[in-house]
Amino acid sequence: MQNKGYTEAYADARLFVDFMGSTIDKIEEVVRKSNEKRQRINGEYQQLERQLQSTKSDADRMCSAEKRRRANTARHAIEHIKTALSDIKDPHFHRMESKYIRKCGRGTYVSDTDNPHTVKRKLKEAVDRFDELVADLNQAFIPPVISNVVGGVVRPYRKNSYVRIIKARDEILALAEALISFSDLDSQQRVCGEVFNTRIEREKAGRDAKLQVIPAEMNADISRTFELFSQGLERLHEETEVLDEVDKSIVVGQCWFFNNNVSILAEAGLSDEKVALYEDKVGFRLKIDAIKENLLFAYDGGEGVSQTLCSLAADIVYSCDHMDLVLIDVKGLGSTYRLLQPLNEYDTLTLLNTDNQVSEGLERLEKWIADTYEKCLGERYDSIEDYNRVSLSKRNRKCIIIDDLIGNVEPKYYDQILRIMNNGVKAGVYVLCSIENRDFGNNRALTEFAASVREAATVIPVRDNGCFYINNSMAVFLKTDTDQDRIASVRCKLGAHEEQSAIIPIGKSLPADGNWQKKSSANGLKVDFGVDENGRRASFEISSERPYGLIIGDVRVGKSSLLHTIIFQLLSNYSPKEVRIAVGDFKDGADFNVYAKGNLQSVDTVVNDEDPDAMLSFLKYYVQEMQARQRDFEQMEDIAGVIVQKYEDFRHLYDAHRSEIQPMPRIVILIDEFQSLFDGASCAAYMTELVRKGATYGIHVMLSSQRAVSDNPRNGFTASLKDYFTSRFVFKTPQNAARSMLAERCADTGRENTGIQRASLLKKGHTVYNSYMGQNEADNAVVQCYFASSDVIATFIQVIAAMNGSGKSILLKRNAKSLSQPSAGDLIRIGKSVAFHKDESAVDIDTILDDTEVLINPQRIKNMILTGADERILNSMVSSVVNWRKGVKDKQTQIHFFGEYDAVHRNHEGSVNCHYHRSIQEQLDELERQINNPDQDYTVNVFVQPDKYTELTQSAGSIRSNQGIESMKQLLEMSGSDKGFALVYSKSFKILRSNMSYLLNAAPVHITSVGDMENLKYAMSDNVRLVSGDFDVPNKDAIKAYYYNKDTEKAGKVIMYRP
Repeated sequence: MQNKGYTEAYADARLFVDFMGSTIDKIEEVVRKSNEKRQRINGEYQQLERQLQSTKSDADRMCSAEKRRRANTARHAIEHIKTALSDIKDPHFHRMESKYIRKCGRGTYVSDTDNPHTVKRKLKEAVDRFDELVADLNQAFIPPVISNVVGGVVRPYRKNSYVRIIKARDEILALAEALISFSDLDSQQRVCGEVFNTRIEREKAGRDAKLQVIPAEMNADISRTFELFSQGLERLHEETEVLDEVDKSIVVGQCWFFNNNVSILAEAGLSDEKVALYEDKVGFRLKIDAIKENLLFAYDGGEGVSQTLCSLAADIVYSCDHMDLVLIDVKGLGSTYRLLQPLNEYDTLTLLNTDNQVSEGLERLEKWIADTYEKCLGERYDSIEDYNRVSLSKRNRKCIIIDDLIGNVEPKYYDQILRIMNNGVKAGVYVLCSIENRDFGNNRALTEFAASVREAATVIPVRDNGCFYINNSMAVFLKTDTDQDRIASVRCKLGAHEEQSAIIPIGKSLPADGNWQKKSSANGLKVDFGVDENGRRASFEISSERPYGLIIGDVRVGKSSLLHTIIFQLLSNYSPKEVRIAVGDFKDGADFNVYAKGNLQSVDTVVNDEDPDAMLSFLKYYVQEMQARQRDFEQMEDIAGVIVQKYEDFRHLYDAHRSEIQPMPRIVILIDEFQSLFDGASCAAYMTELVRKGATYGIHVMLSSQRAVSDNPRNGFTASLKDYFTSRFVFKTPQNAARSMLAERCADTGRENTGIQRASLLKKGHTVYNSYMGQNEADNAVVQCYFASSDVIATFIQVIAAMNGSGKSILLKRNAKSLSQPSAGDLIRIGKSVAFHKDESAVDIDTILDDTEVLINPQRIKNMILTGADERILNSMVSSVVNWRKGVKDKQTQIHFFGEYDAVHRNHEGSVNCHYHRSIQEQLDELERQINNPDQDYTVNVFVQPDKYTELTQSAGSIRSNQGIESMKQLLEMSGSDKGFALVYSKSFKILRSNMSYLLNAAPVHITSVGDMENLKYAMSDNVRLVSGDFDVPNKDAIKAYYYNKDTEKAGKVIMYRP
């Protein structure tokens, strides 16, 4: 939760709305541009088609015109000779014309080489010649008046003239016929048509090709926009939490974003799990986390906003801790807030419904503000939020709610209201009020007061329909219903708060300013943990004399609170050089995780995972620490020449020899619900070793559980081991359980320890403390333990972190989720370990390194087999390899995927190039290529379920082989060192072992997903002991797997990184 006020929530809502609007606009722009491009392409094609059609039409017209010209020329020539022949005066010619035509016959006048131009010229020349012949004939004609008989010419001349004229006529006819018979224009038209059609088809194909690309480009742009929207939406969630449904939130109203294309957002990935999705609108809540400013609802009229203010009041008291409500309702005599009546009995809510109550209430509020500035803020803090962030005792904030401010507050209180609004925000006093938008006429006081209220508050302009607008496309409809479930929950919370008011806050026991972390642990640790029945501060000692503590009690009686108190006292009184802390929380909770998340220097680890590997590594680490300290004792003996028998001896010598040997802080191990550690033989052995020897080396153990003795007969927490635990804390528990902690016959009284009887009657948070194994009555003390709330714990951790700086605390938590891929390093980072420092300082021993993070040494790896139904292990491993290789800048990496791999990576990611060979033939070709022409680059081959392909499988013991199998074997042998390696993934190790047995010797590292114990047994050696537990249950949020190195028999568990 981001602790947002109204202004931040309003800005986030507007940002979300603008983001949705811009996404829709972008998609509409993409579609619009695609349509424009489609129209432009069609327009260009149509324009070109028209131009080509016009050109073709022009060509056709030219050809037709030329045809007509030729026909006209021929026709004119024929008509001309007809006229000329009829005009010949010689009647004998007309009588003998047919005879001479037969006599002359048809000559050849057009040759093969002639073309329309030459024929046209010949025709003209023939016509001219014909005219000359006719003219000559007519000139030679003797008219009848002269010849007295029939006009004529001289006989020989006449005969020759007739022949020449008839031949000229025949030539003209032949040439005219030839001129109109030429087919060149038809050919030109045909060729032009063919060219036109070809060009049109080509342009049409080009147009269609361009049009076909448009949908793909549009879809690609839409997909990119959708991807950006999805990424932006995720980032918006992370940065603003605008859509997160947080239980503790103050709902202002329902936001509605109106747009006719809302369906686009659904396609882009906006889920109806987060918002209300309709065809034309999107709805989500406008909610705030805290009241951080004055708010004024300026409404136009109607019913006002009284229901909204009542709803806000319920949400505020439900969601905000350390917040008191002051409701002013003189006009309604309290009826406006009648739904809040169940809360009136608690101090958190104050209702002022008379003039006297308003007067006294406003005075108290002004005094509260003045006291806050004087006693809390001073010159050190800017606001009450800054003060509460670091203070262990929180200062309450106050929210004043006034509906119809003008009607509920007399003018005599206007100055007080304005002083509170102007000065209260920094002091944590806020005003939520409403004023009707109206003209106050000549009432200057009201006008100025309303204007001043507007200046002192964030104004929410409410329309008469109960909504206000963020922009033209978004309206917020104010919430008007009061959640009765929240009222009931608040009532329960306030009742519990009153019960806790009797609790002694731990802040009162912490050191004064300037005295934090000043104590030395050389002679032991002193822990103040509560107040005894006489009102005196109770404390216990952790030292060689009283090294261990044992805490028992029923559920929810205060055991965990005591452990918190111990941590508080150790961290506040002793520096990281004096004390280190480790916590084992095995009660199915997460109470102590916050200390590891705070990365405190003094906190080694918090383990709340009951996984056997986690618990065993936790204890083993501190046994190894104890052994290391034994060697430090020997080193100190050599340096100082003095026998070092216990931790105190070492510390007394340390100051004189600090430059020659490393420091040795005390270690306090706190374990909640410790019995599970003793149910397993290995854990019990390590725990026993720690208890028997740890105190000598400054390692102390505090154990807590419901019972000191387990019902499990195999439990390793024996009575003799229990005797090591000198400090005993008995919370409320049955007498039989108390008897296992306190003596039935005390050494000093000879009677049963009275703490046994009192244990069953203790109040929550009270304990019977005995300082020495419960043997003496006189050592008893009934103590009310200090209590630290979750807010105090969070603030305390911030203070310690600010004092000491950041540490390297490790959290091993139950049901841990897969984390995102970290930055690249020199090793292949595959996931988080479930074990605590399993391989600390063992960097160069194995291919697999397990030290809070599981890594693979690429210099040692040859090939790797991944099996299991959870295909995410393959995606995670590929991502880890890609991530590692992207950090290698001096050499390119080629990753080849053989088979169907769905989680496709980008083809080029920096220095990493990905290639995909899906069909079996493509795979065989690539195998052959790599063998015959290997890459100089680093090569990683990823085989996805190769056991599906007969070309790559070979049964165990079979002598059948083929080129694919031989290529595969050869490729696996080529892997290793700086060349690269192969990843082989199959769903079943058993099938892989049966069908591709040649893989087993070539790929010693196995990664196996959880969920199939039989498959896991096949992937592991018989020497690896497998115990089924919570880790073996698949989880959608965690990619869980086992690792195993066949060469070294090393095995373990890993929660792999998210791909």
